[in-house]
Amino acid sequence: MPENGVKHPAQGGEYVGILSFLDSGNSIIESTSFYHRVRPQKLRTFVVSSAVNDYGVENMYTIELQVDSTYPRASADTSTYTRMLVEFPTLDSLGNRLFLDDLGGYTKSGELVGCYMYPYTSPYIDSPGNDLRCRLVKSEVAGEPAQVEILNFRAFSGSQYRMKVRMVRIYNPATSVVSVPISIRIDHVVDASN
Repeated sequence: MPENGVKHPAQGGEYVGILSFLDSGNSIIESTSFYHRVRPQKLRTFVVSSAVNDYGVENMYTIELQVDSTYPRASADTSTYTRMLVEFPTLDSLGNRLFLDDLGGYTKSGELVGCYMYPYTSPYIDSPGNDLRCRLVKSEVAGEPAQVEILNFRAFSGSQYRMKVRMVRIYNPATSVVSVPISIRIDHVVDASN
């Protein structure tokens, strides 16, 4: 359904829009491009649990999710792929520190994060020898979340089992927190340059 005169794509993701002003002869007077983020459909299931509830200690987080949509595999060597990022907030709405920018157990963006996919979710594993991996996307800007990108999964849809992934060496916030809004971002990427 159009919103403010714009019909959004059915698939969530980031899109480039171009706005041009034309004269009566259809010549461009002025033009600009912009990025527009379309939120994906809600997940059927999204559960985050942790093994330890103490402040500031190394922990293991379990992420379970099930979608209603269909997503392509997580491979950037094709023109259409999926990026899945688990987001750990570094600051709360009052500016108090939550998770560390590097999640505490890692040092730099791109570093592999210890993760494991449960065997019953093997339909998600891309291919033998191309096992599930996770990597850190360190928070580089104050207030931006630290992220763990899940890599090497195959195309999936809501008809499959829940995806269940454990992530380790993530340190809990150092102070008491009532709730921590850990979230997941699933982007459908279409790259016209490939």
